[in-house]
Amino acid sequence: MGKWKRSQAYADYIGFILTLNEGVKGKKLTFEYRVSEAIEKLVALLNTLDRWIDETPPVDQPSR
Repeated sequence: MGKWKRSQAYADYIGFILTLNEGVKGKKLTFEYRVSEAIEKLVALLNTLDRWIDETPPVDQPSR
């Protein structure tokens, strides 16, 4: 865990989380917002992929 916390990837990840945090400070949980068509399509795609994962079991085969 220590190696991860000292990595550039960890620093980038934490920076991303902190940026998201700053973006929602002061906003109400019931804040009304408009979702763009591109985001709606992305969410639909992710939902489809998630459904496919659930519908497609892993192949039962010997593993090393």
